[in-house]
Amino acid sequence: MELMTADTNVLSFLHDFQAATRQQLRTLCDCSKRSIDRLLKARKIIIEDNIVKLKDTTLTEDELKGVVGVLEILVNLHKEKEIKKVVRMDLPFIAAGQTNDDFYYFTYIKLGEEKLQTKILNHENRGNIAVVLEEKKQLVTINKYMEKPISKFYWLNE
Repeated sequence: MELMTADTNVLSFLHDFQAATRQQLRTLCDCSKRSIDRLLKARKIIIEDNIVKLKDTTLTEDELKGVVGVLEILVNLHKEKEIKKVVRMDLPFIAAGQTNDDFYYFTYIKLGEEKLQTKILNHENRGNIAVVLEEKKQLVTINKYMEKPISKFYWLNE
């Protein structure tokens, strides 16, 4: 089965991020449902718990939650025309979202890991950091330990 350009775009995105929902792929890769279906039929990808993955994905459950959570925020920002392009980043960041004139660096902080993650972010904070949190109550701990301000916060659960 011959793959189309959209199919290779999806594979490239999944190679970078390792997982995404169908909607995240459709929005961030600008692909159709047929593209995902072709890749399933060609056995290039799998779907588990509504998450599209490459067969050899190595993400833990926590990492998967972080990647999918950050991508969900980026989908919303992309739909609102605030983010134009998304690229994978090295830890402690998950992705960078390009705006008209700058980049925002997105990371995810799991509940209970605020102190450790803020220490890492203090070292890596060059500005324009967007943090995705599980719950709003994490903000108290993060603000207590951050040396430089975080640009934006987003929550998975409210």
